[in-house]
Amino acid sequence: MSFETDTDIEQRKRDLLKLGNDASPYEAHGTLCGLVCGRGELEAGEWIALTTDAIEQGDLLAREASESLTNFFFETVKALSDNNLNFYPLLPDGGSEAARLEGIAQW
Repeated sequence: MSFETDTDIEQRKRDLLKLGNDASPYEAHGTLCGLVCGRGELEAGEWIALTTDAIEQGDLLAREASESLTNFFFETVKALSDNNLNFYPLLPDGGSEAARLEGIAQW
C-alpha cells in the first residue's frame, strides 16, 4: 500500500461518515490491520459491518461509500500480504508533528 494523498484520506473520512462512523481514517485503518493480523482471515463485509452502521436498502451514497471502503480493504490486505513489505500504515503525510502524532495515536 503506497502512501495515500490528503485527498484520498479525506475521501476515506467522507466514506466513513456516509456510513455512520465518525472515526478517523487512521483509526479505521489501524482497526482493519489489527483484525486482519489478529484473525488471519476477514471478509470485507465483516469489517465494514463492524465499523459502520447498517446500510439501508436503496441508499446509493452509502452503497458507493461501502464499495470504496471495500476497495480500501482489499488494498490493505494485499499490502499486508506483500512479500516485499510494501505496507505503510495510513498516517497523516506532512503537517505538524502534533498532527502526525495524533494520527499515530488514532491508528
